[in-house]
Order: sequence, then C-alpha cells, then structure tokens
Amino acid sequence: MDSPIGDASSPPKTSALDVLMLGNSYTSQNDLASKLDSILTDGGENAEVSALTGGGLKLYEHEGRARESGNQWNFSLNEPNDFVILQDQSQVPSFPTNSEYWQDSRDAAIYLNQRALSSGGNTILFMTWGYKDGDSNNQWRNPDYPTMQLHLQQGYEMYLENITTQSEPAFIAPVGLAYKHLYDAIANTGADPSAGSTPFSTLYSSDGSHPSIDGTYLSACVFHAVITGESPVGRTYPGQISPSRALELQETAAATVFNETADYLYPFEIEPPGIEFGPDSGSVFDIDPGKTIGLNFNFTNHAEVDDTALVDISGPEGWSIEWSNSEPPEVGHTYDAPSDTAQWVGFSITAPGVSEGYPLAESLHGFSMRLTTVSDGMRDWYNFSLEYGFYHAATIVEGGGNASLPPSEVIDLFVTARNLGNSVRDLEIQIAQTDENGSQTGIAGMAFSDGGWAAIVLNKAQLAAMSPNGSGEVHLQVQSPNHYPGTLFFDIRVWSTAAPEEVSTVSQRVSIIPRTGGVLTLVENGCTGDILPGGTCHGSLRVQNTGDVSSTFDLVIGHTPEWLSVELAHSQITLGPGQSMSGIVLSCAIANGTPADLVGGLVIGLWLDDWSPNQVELEISVGEMYNWLVERVSSELGEDNNLTSYWTLTNAGNEPDGLVVNLDVNLATEFGLIPPEGASTGTESSSPRSFEILDVPAGGSVNFSAWMVVPLEAPVETTVVLTVEVRSMREPDISFTAEDSALVPATYVPPLKTTEGAWKGVLIGWLEVWHEFILIAVVVIAGSIGVVIAIRIRKERDLALRGPAPPAEEKAEDWMSKFEEGGEKQPEIVDSPQVEAEGFAAEFLEKSGGPSEKPRIGPDKEVVDSASDVLDKHQTEDAIDAAIELAEEMVEGDLPHPSNVMLDPAETETRKVVPKKHRDDDGPSDFELEL
Repeated sequence: MDSPIGDASSPPKTSALDVLMLGNSYTSQNDLASKLDSILTDGGENAEVSALTGGGLKLYEHEGRARESGNQWNFSLNEPNDFVILQDQSQVPSFPTNSEYWQDSRDAAIYLNQRALSSGGNTILFMTWGYKDGDSNNQWRNPDYPTMQLHLQQGYEMYLENITTQSEPAFIAPVGLAYKHLYDAIANTGADPSAGSTPFSTLYSSDGSHPSIDGTYLSACVFHAVITGESPVGRTYPGQISPSRALELQETAAATVFNETADYLYPFEIEPPGIEFGPDSGSVFDIDPGKTIGLNFNFTNHAEVDDTALVDISGPEGWSIEWSNSEPPEVGHTYDAPSDTAQWVGFSITAPGVSEGYPLAESLHGFSMRLTTVSDGMRDWYNFSLEYGFYHAATIVEGGGNASLPPSEVIDLFVTARNLGNSVRDLEIQIAQTDENGSQTGIAGMAFSDGGWAAIVLNKAQLAAMSPNGSGEVHLQVQSPNHYPGTLFFDIRVWSTAAPEEVSTVSQRVSIIPRTGGVLTLVENGCTGDILPGGTCHGSLRVQNTGDVSSTFDLVIGHTPEWLSVELAHSQITLGPGQSMSGIVLSCAIANGTPADLVGGLVIGLWLDDWSPNQVELEISVGEMYNWLVERVSSELGEDNNLTSYWTLTNAGNEPDGLVVNLDVNLATEFGLIPPEGASTGTESSSPRSFEILDVPAGGSVNFSAWMVVPLEAPVETTVVLTVEVRSMREPDISFTAEDSALVPATYVPPLKTTEGAWKGVLIGWLEVWHEFILIAVVVIAGSIGVVIAIRIRKERDLALRGPAPPAEEKAEDWMSKFEEGGEKQPEIVDSPQVEAEGFAAEFLEKSGGPSEKPRIGPDKEVVDSASDVLDKHQTEDAIDAAIELAEEMVEGDLPHPSNVMLDPAETETRKVVPKKHRDDDGPSDFELEL
C-alpha cells in the first residue's frame, strides 16, 4: 500500500487526552469513539474518547442543543477537552455556499469552535466521504462519488477558513480523502472501484452511504495520525478485519495524512522551537523497479542548548532501507544535536521487483523519518514518498506443444498470454513458420500458408488494454492439406507493445493423422415393451467404420441397474475402412423378483482406444407379473372324523394382487373354511365356503384352513375329496386347484341266514347301489318315448288340418290315353238342362252368399310346411329339456338323494365370480402351476 510505516512502540504519555465527538450515525455506526479510544491507547496515549450523536444531526442542531442549559451537549462542552471533533450531516457540506443549509452549518461551526476553545481545546472537522454511487437525491450536484467527494472537501475546507485563526488554528481530519486514496488506486488500473467487492466498495455498508466496520476503522486510523502525528501502522484493529486488510487501511490513513495532504495543518505540527528536519514533508522521488536510490536529509537543533536526537526510518513492507549505522533503521540511531548546527542522515532504499503486476507503476510508497529529542521527548517528522516506475513484460502461460488433425480439416488452437508489467498495456502476437529444428523459414505475421497448410491468428481482442497481471486468450486456426502424412512447425510470439524487444515464444507442431471414427446403430429393438421378471429381450446392433484406416472397436456396456443383466454377442470388432458388421445380438435379462414398473437406462458405447465416437441408448421397463404359489402346510383327521387342511398362498408376482378362494367337496357332507384376517366371505354363515382378499403385496402370504366332515361310510368304498380353487383377481386367467382327501369305507351288510333272505339282501344291496342310475335311465327312456309320441301326434294333427291330399299330377300322355281307350265304342251324350241366364245368375248369387263376400285364399303350401317344421323342432327341444330337468331335480335339486336327507336343506354355497381384468398385455390362459 501507498503509506509510511511508523514505529508501533512509543513512550506512553503521562497526561490524559480528552476527545469529544459531536456527530450523527456516521460517528455512532460501529462505535467510532471506542475504536479511536482503542487505537490511541494502544499507541501509548492515556486517552478518553466520548461521543454525542443523533441520527442525521446537522451542525446547527448540535449548536441548538449546546445552547440549552442542562443539556448534555452544553454540559460536555463546558468540560475541559483537548479536541472537539465536529461532523456535519453527510450532504450539507457538499451544497453550494449560498445554500441555507450550508450557511447554517458554517455559523454553527463558528459557535461550536468558540465553545471548544473556551474549554481549552481545539476543533477538528471530520471530513466525511461521498456516497459510493453519488447522491441520487441531488444528481444535479453530486452525480457520482468523485464529484461528491470534491464538493465535501471544498465545503469542509471553507468551514475551516471561517473558524481558524493564526493564533487559534482549527484542523481537518481528511477521512473522505482516505476513501479517495483507495478509490484512485483502483481507478488507475482501469477497473470500476464501486463495482463488486473492492478495497474501496467494502468501506461502505449495504446502503452505499454508512460505513462498514472497515470504513469506521479507517476513520479511527486517520484521527490517530492527525492527533498524534504517528503512523497507525501496527496498531490494534477489530477482530472482524483480517490482518492484511487492517494493514491496508492503516497504510492508507498514514499515506493520506503524511503524504497527500501537505497543505493541511495538523496538531502535531504545532510545536515550540526545538530540533526539526530541514526540508518540509511531502517530497516525492522516482525509483525504478528493483533499483536503489540514495537519500540524505538534515535536521537542526534550533534551541539554545545542545541536545541529542533519536532518528528512525520506517517504510512499507518489501522495501529495503539500509544505512551505515549499526542499529537497524526502524530501531533508530542517536545523533548529537548541537545548537544551531545541521546534522545529516544518509541512507539508501531499494525497491522490490514487480510480482504479479505489483507494485503498480506511478504508485506512491510513503516513508517516514522520525526525530525524538532525548531531553524532553519532543518529536518531528519528515515524510516523503517514492514513486514506483514502469515495468513492461509479457509471457505465454498456456499454448504451444503438439496437435494433430485429419487431412483437409481445420483445428482450433488457443494461447493464453499474461501482462507481467505493472501498468495497463496492449499485448501483440505473431506467428512464424519454422523447420523441425526451430529455425524460422517464413516471415512473422498474423497468418501464413505453405504447401497446402494455412495458419491464422483468428481473434486477439483480449490482448487489448490488459491490466497488470491480467491474462487473455488468443484464438488460432490451422488447416491441413489433403494428403497424409504431413507436419507443420511454427512459433507463437507475444510481447508488450511498450517493450517489443521482450518477446515470449512457444513452438507449435501440428501433424496430419488418418481419420478414425465409427457409427453404432440399433437396428432391431425387441425391448420396447414391458419385460417380465425372469424374461429376456433381444436387440440387434450394427457397427460401421467411418475412418480411413482399419480400427478395432470395443463395445462397452455402461452402468446398468442391479436387476438388469446385459450381454453382447461380440464386445470387440476389427473393421477395415468403410466396413460394417451387423447382427450383433444384444440380450437383456430381467432378474426374478424385480418389482414392476421399474425403468432402467442402458448405454452401449462404441470406443476407439480412449475415444468414443458414438453410442446408443435404450430403456428397459419391467412389466407386471401375476402368479401365486399354493402349499398345503398340513392335514389332520380329528377324532370327530373332521378333516382339517392348512393352506398357504404366496404372491409370487411382482405387484400387489387379490385372491378369490372357493371350496368344494365331491360328496354330500358338511364342509367350510376359516378365512384369513381381512378377508371378505360375502355371507354371515359361520362356515363360509369362499372368501376374497385384496392387495396382498408381492412376496406376501395368505394363510387359511379348510375342513370337511368325512362320512363314516358309503354304499361302496369311495374317496371324499376337498377341492380348493384359487383365482387371481388382477389376472383371472390364473386359476388352479389343490385337493385334500380321505377314504370313506363301504357300508357293512351282514350276511342273510336263509336262501330267501340272502337273495333279498343281495337284491337290496344291488338296488342301493344302482337305484340312482336305474331311476335316471327310466326317466330318460320315459321322457324320450313321450317326446316321440308327442311328435307323432303333432304330425297327424298337422295332416288333418291340411285336408285331403291333392290329386296326383296328370301327365299329357295319361290324359291322351283317356281318349284312346274304348276303341270303337262311342261316348254317351248327355243333354244338359237349359236354364235362363237371369235365373242362373240369381241362383248362383244366392248359393254363394251374395256379391259382397270376397273369395278366401288359403296359406301357401311352402309356408305351412316351414311352420310345421319349426313347431316340431320346438316341441322336441321342450320335451328333451323337460326330461333333463326332471333328471337333474332327482339328482341335485328338489328331490334329495336318500343319503342326503339328513343335511340342512337351507345350507347353500356362495360362489363369487371375479370378472377378468382386460389388459392390453393379456398373456395365455394355460398357466402351469406347481401345487
């Protein structure tokens, strides 16, 4: 930073330093009074700093309170104070002097200065800072920070002119100019000090007006330098500020007070006659980077007695100060100071070299010589600055090396250049063709072409106005000739326009390589639909070599889900230029038990060494599978001849499913089931014969038991079978049965003692076995005979309704034969009676029923025949249905079998029919289930 570095160690003062601050929120924010108190105390002062503030208070408002008897302002100003610091409202000093606000503040400053003098103190005007982005409420006056800061400076300086006198001077603490010091340092680099986070912008809080903790600490450092005349460098700082930032603010305050405001009078400069430096502070000397300058300064003892003086020199970090004395310059050397005799102090300063663009060119770096008399501790300072010179250089930080491209192709090359200088400069670039040994063969410029090769600097815009240590990218392009092989060599050169002799060079080599590449295509995709767990789908791939040379391609399967297994028929293929290979089988298998509706992405890459020119992507989705496993866990026959079976049904699919379970027995007996918890039976009976249950998760199980009473005996030995029928609710086509059974012994028939009794017993036993079948046969035969008789009677009735049969159709030869029969016999002629026409007509009408009766036309013969056939068929079907119904009633219906007369006729079995869920992907109904 541009500031002197003072000695942090100084002998403590024995007298108290009382400071009173009158201000507003600029003073109260971050408690400026306590920050100043801490830094003064750390410097050895026995200080007590107090503040009276109020939001937005103007100087004339402070005056009003100071004039009120009993007011704290009045009381504090009556107390003895070494210094009274006056801070006006943040805008008023920047207003024109003809402004009423400005004039009221000027008059208040005069009054308050008189009050400070009356208490034995001096006035320090607190020059504040401009708003970071200017005063938006007074754009016509203060459009930006520099303008507002200038007007504030002028306003406070005119306040000072109105209150200071030769005998009773007042002072200014140039806090606003310390802000300006940081602003100018950034603006000189070409950057915007107010944009983003900069050393200047971070002095402000978020409103761009009030100070941040950094701004408050900078104010305290300026007040410390003004009051004590000592550099704040090395003093204490708040914990919210980093050490590097604290040093930057300390150096800024010192530079502002000691180097940049030589026209201001400060309290530490008013001293009685004694030893003091000959030249006035503020000298500036030039020094080049890395160079050494020798300096000599004198001091004179103006007192009437001889004395001795301790002289020490301090400066910024990184600068080397040397002299011939044995003590280090920062510690100091004691010189003799005879009265009215000049003494000389010689030393040299060596500047550091430029590193990463710093120190900046034309930047000022402050140094301070301090003289302390041994007799009374009086001090004098000589402050001067060294202006750092220019350094120009550039370098290529990235670029050059080897590159390759196919024939007749264009390659983009990029070079990154950096400005190593300490000022804003343009950089320049050129390219020049060389041979393989690096010897230049062409003229350097922005482009060249040779032997089919062409190279050009396409874009160098980022090299313009490059800030110190800034970097920019240059875009180059190279085009190759249409042949293989070939190599191009050229140099890339970069320099600063201020130092064209300092050139940074890198070599670039570009080689022609044959084209390589390939295309991978998914020709057939059999995995587009849902794939069931345990299933496999297939696809077909095609690989084509699009390069100029034979290449070996690797087919690499990317990451796949755990439930998906992928296999390729070929994983490595070697193809010549333009060749292709088809029919590479891709197999994707879904693991058993995989949940439905999962979707997995699959990527198959085509690789050439470490380069992938192409890839294919596909998705595999898992379909819904419904399946059930049935297991009879155990079966036991109780003492009461009750057979109980325990069953477990397991959802072997991958989706929740429901079940419908029905129970049946092949013989007439009592039976039922005990449904699982949560099942619905659809009946209030205590012995339901069916149930349904919903939403059994995949892998879940349903446990239930079924029972039946095993008959003690049967007419013949037989097996009673308990049948469990299970049907999926989500996929009704999935149904299966399982059985449990028990043997029913035949009824015991004791033998008959007599022949007659034996015959009857055999007959009765035979009838008991065969009576049911005999009865069915009799019913069927009787019904059939009845049907035949009914058909016969019906046909006779139809013939009767039709009347006599029509005469046979007479042929022509039969008719002619009538005339030929009889030979010579002559026919007998019969005379017809004669009737008059009128009488015949009247008699005809009378017999026919009169002229109003219309003749009746009978139905057509074909219609009558068709109707008869339909009636015959209907009657036959009715007769057969009646016979079958009669037989069913005898077997299962209202006519109970003799063996069933003991059963409860009210007990019925409820069966539920579950409708099949129609799906787009219905599978075959012939499932094979393992029971």
